[in-house]
Amino acid sequence: MAQKTIVVKTCDVHGDDTAATETVAFGIGSERFEIDACDAHASEVRETLARYAGLGRRVQAGRAPAGTRSKPAPPAGKYGFTVAELTSEERDFAVAQGWAGRGRVKDEILRQIAEKRGIAVA
Repeated sequence: MAQKTIVVKTCDVHGDDTAATETVAFGIGSERFEIDACDAHASEVRETLARYAGLGRRVQAGRAPAGTRSKPAPPAGKYGFTVAELTSEERDFAVAQGWAGRGRVKDEILRQIAEKRGIAVA
């Protein structure tokens, strides 16, 4: 038996069966929101937000707000590199030494890779 699903967007502001004609997206802080609205309410939302947007400044997507510092880089690990930085040859070597290909790598395997890279191992 065939089924047909019909999605009907309704105006979130009206709260009844008034049809939504568009979805308005906006953000506050690090949160993103969408509201389905009829023509009248979509214009109202845009006009309200435009007042404040006109007072603000544009920022690049993904950029931290002014006055905040980015997190320091994670430590590179005991040997100066992380598992994510292993070359394909080094990953193959680690698998041959008993690593499962994901998860934690035994310290002995990392030490051998560090020695092959010429990193002084204590």
